[in-house]
Amino acid sequence: MALAAELSSERNEVNGREYDDVTPPPALTVGTLDVLVGLSDELAKLDSFVESVVKKVAQYMADVLEDSRDKVQENLLANGVDLVTYITRFQWDMAKYPIKQSLKNISEIIAKQLTQIDNDLKARASAYNNLKGNLQNLERKNATEKKLLDKCPLNYAAVRLMACLDPVTMISDERRAISMFEKLLQLLLNAKWHTAEDCDQILSEYKMFLTEMVQHHKEEFQGYRSSSCRLDAFMGRFAGDKAEYAILWKSMKDLFTLSHGQAAVERGYSVNKDMLVTNLKGRTDVSSPNPRFFDWWLI
Repeated sequence: MALAAELSSERNEVNGREYDDVTPPPALTVGTLDVLVGLSDELAKLDSFVESVVKKVAQYMADVLEDSRDKVQENLLANGVDLVTYITRFQWDMAKYPIKQSLKNISEIIAKQLTQIDNDLKARASAYNNLKGNLQNLERKNATEKKLLDKCPLNYAAVRLMACLDPVTMISDERRAISMFEKLLQLLLNAKWHTAEDCDQILSEYKMFLTEMVQHHKEEFQGYRSSSCRLDAFMGRFAGDKAEYAILWKSMKDLFTLSHGQAAVERGYSVNKDMLVTNLKGRTDVSSPNPRFFDWWLI
């Protein structure tokens, strides 16, 4: 009504002409002057209500098309046509608003329909906002999961190759365990943690460990569970006090330490920070102001 008139006026001003072919509304049953005066306040309220609902619909459309603001106008339709065309080519709907009814009844019909539109808009807006919120939460969750996956230790070859120290892998697939250990030693060699001679000796002791220790303690290796025994403590029982595995055990301790960070108090073979530094001396720049224990690990 008021908004429609404003749109029509603006359109007329832009085009520089009047719309002479606008069909005027039909003659309505007004009734007595007293009835018309009594309806004046209600009609003013209805006019304001219509304008507020139209603005809500327009704002809702703009919010939905927030990334395509240029398409808002073309999606604001009334009876399938743009608003200006609807206003300038307006036709009274005799079926919905029979002119034989009183003006009071027609205004009540319009108010009822506007109330339904307003309620539907609120319901759809609520559903849209919930969906949008869920989508944003999902996007945040996906972004968080991506960050976690990017930082997941399993993305790094060194961590994956540590499976060669898994007792179950040692006993179930010896060839695979040896292959993985060889690749892990290559990483250590590239990082200058060991010399080539050290790697050869460590690999030799590892193979001997698989043949002698693992095969002679099959049930214990097959039944190993990290939930009941720390891996370093388990391996220490078989290699910790054996001279023939001295270099291998030292390398294992370094790997176990790196895989658990600097949690020295949790390691069975190193109970304080000083001992941890001693264990890793010569293999890290731990004495520097900014120690970088794990640079080689992230490969």
